[in-house]
This record gives sequence, C-alpha cells and structure tokens, in this order.
Amino acid sequence: MNTPHTPDETTDNTSEMSKPPHQHTPGPWKVRGGNVIESFFNVNVAKAWMTDQKEECANARLIATAPDLLVALEQCVPLIIAHANHSGGEGVSTLQVARAAIARAKGKTK
Repeated sequence: MNTPHTPDETTDNTSEMSKPPHQHTPGPWKVRGGNVIESFFNVNVAKAWMTDQKEECANARLIATAPDLLVALEQCVPLIIAHANHSGGEGVSTLQVARAAIARAKGKTK
C-alpha cells in the first residue's frame, strides 16, 4: 500500500522539476480504491476518510476533480468579465466569487 506524500514529496522528479515552487501536484488526478486520490504519475495526493463510505467516495471524487475545476474556473473568468462589461455590471459578484476561489486554491489568501 502506498503511503500519502506530503505536498513537498514526490516520486516523480520530472514533474517536480517542471512545477513552480509551492504549487499543487499537476492533474489530472484520479480516484483509486474508492478513497485514494492519485496524480497522473500514480503518486498519492490525498486520501478521503469518513465513517460513511458513500460520503468518503463522493469526497474523493470531488477532490480528484479539483485540478480540472481550477482550470475550468480560470477559463471562465474572461467570459464573466466580458459579460459584466456588456451587461452593465451583471456578473460582478460571480467574478468576485470566482477570483476568491482561484486565490484560495493557489494559496494566495491570508
């Protein structure tokens, strides 16, 4: 059984060298065994623990999609800005929420 790695550990030096410091393990991630989240290089990223197995598996799936969700949200920001510019500001609160979520995911909040 693989043991979880801390954010600074990796078994794949190639991906680590191409990754800027203090960034998440590159996606895509996948769920293995219902609750273990692995990177593309089969490195354990996280493990979901809950007393309810269905909830544990649901949490693991959500965590595993985090890199894809971050990319999708980053791609939505310009569309939200364009919409806000052409609608008299409609969508500004959505833009604030999106930017805050991106900042949290990237560790850029206090």
